[in-house]
Amino acid sequence: MYAKTLKVSGASRIAVLVLAVLIASCEKPSYKIGGTVSGLTGTGLVLRNNGGDNLAISANGAFTFSTQLKKDASYSVTVFTQPSGQTCTVTNGTGTAKGNVTNVAVACAGSGFTVGGSVTGLTGTGLVLQNNGGSDLAISASGAFTFPGLLANAASYNVTVRTLPTGQGCAVANGSGTIAGANVTNVAVTCATAPSAPNVNAIEFGVKELQFSWSAVGGATSYRLLESPDGGPVFNIRYKDIAFLSAGEGLGYNFLRGMYYRVGVSVGYDSGRREADEYDHLRGLGNISIAPSVKLFGSYVLSKAFPMVVQADIRQIIGGALNCTYDIFAASEEEFALIFPSGADVEFISDFYDRAGEETARSDPESQRRLSPDTWPVRSDTLA
Repeated sequence: MYAKTLKVSGASRIAVLVLAVLIASCEKPSYKIGGTVSGLTGTGLVLRNNGGDNLAISANGAFTFSTQLKKDASYSVTVFTQPSGQTCTVTNGTGTAKGNVTNVAVACAGSGFTVGGSVTGLTGTGLVLQNNGGSDLAISASGAFTFPGLLANAASYNVTVRTLPTGQGCAVANGSGTIAGANVTNVAVTCATAPSAPNVNAIEFGVKELQFSWSAVGGATSYRLLESPDGGPVFNIRYKDIAFLSAGEGLGYNFLRGMYYRVGVSVGYDSGRREADEYDHLRGLGNISIAPSVKLFGSYVLSKAFPMVVQADIRQIIGGALNCTYDIFAASEEEFALIFPSGADVEFISDFYDRAGEETARSDPESQRRLSPDTWPVRSDTLA
């Protein structure tokens, strides 16, 4: 009886072993799903397989999802989160697992970010905005705007007004900064119509206290009051910062220009001076008449944060004005000694009056005219 039990028991063990082998041979194998990433420069890329099993990618190279799939199971690899400043696309991302999958390809390329914002208060025409000194964008109405083109992550932007709209001034807020992994949408351009010039009654020359008032302009944070020279008309016409015509600068052309500088030439006029008004400077020279002038000028912006501009110009008066006169004339020894004492050979008319005494020097107009009829003319009151 005992022998039979052992015999049956041995047969049972053999049967169990065979059954286990058969079961094992019927179970499907598992395979890995992966591939390679290329072109990645941004941060934050996350891949996903079959709607889950997220995999964060930080660098180019091979990748493998942590969850394996059974044989003949389907897989679908997608981009769950795009990297900053880039767009990634997947090829060979779907299929059926017949073995380890290694041919999923994820290619990333720079997409960049846009710069834009909104314009409010615009009623005039001709407004043109710039970004980084280019990418001109014409604005025809208030509302949202976006510059063409894209900027890479960490790139700088600087939005400015290139051309003001007719009859309005515009200010830019949040106009400069650095791309921080997202589109810029908070640039604010506020335009306002300038108030009418205050009415001021004509006044005589001299120091006076004046009070001005005008209607407030919505959105304006400051006002600038400009003087109309001699009460004349004020106008300022410009074409793309290339040519201009204004009461103050005349007709001019900027032949060198950049974001922070300009150099040009202009033709205008010198309004002249009356000796009666500026006697300390012009005594004995008479009135200076109005005359045309040519000016070579240059300007440079030293600071963007706190506007500071350095300007310089060279002017040439074209006839008509007695700015400086040189003459050759004959004089007696007595007259020469009076004009040029102590062996001096150069004398300014103001120094002569200070030295000789104004009343003495001007007491004899005929003698003064005889000494130098051109250099020291008798004052004329013909200029109004």
